[in-house]
Amino acid sequence: MHDGKYLAYTTLIHAAGLFLPPFFHEPFGIVILEAWSAVLQVLASNVGGLPHFVEDGADDLFFDPNDGDSLEPVFRRLNDAIVLAQQLAEAGCTKVDSRIRLDYYYTQCC
Repeated sequence: MHDGKYLAYTTLIHAAGLFLPPFFHEPFGIVILEAWSAVLQVLASNVGGLPHFVEDGADDLFFDPNDGDSLEPVFRRLNDAIVLAQQLAEAGCTKVDSRIRLDYYYTQCC
C-alpha cells in the first residue's frame, strides 16, 4: 500500500467512533484488526472467518448481514451502555496487541 494512501486510511479510521464493515463474505478480516488497533467499537457480521477470532459480546457485537433489522438491537445496546461500547473497543485492541502483529503483516504484504 502506498504510504500516502495508508496515512489517509489510518487518519480516517482513527477519526471514526464505530466500525461497521459491510461484510457478506470475509475470510479473515484485517480491517477489523485495524479498527481494533485504533480502539474502535466493531460491529461485524457473523460470516466467513470472523466467528473464529471475533467473540460476540466480548470484543464485538455480531449482526446478521442478511437481516437489516438485526442491526437495530445492536445499536440500541451500544447506545444504552456506553461502558459496554468502550469495553468492546478495549478488548479488541488488547486482542490485537497481545496476539497479532500488524506491523509484521504490513512489512510482509504491503
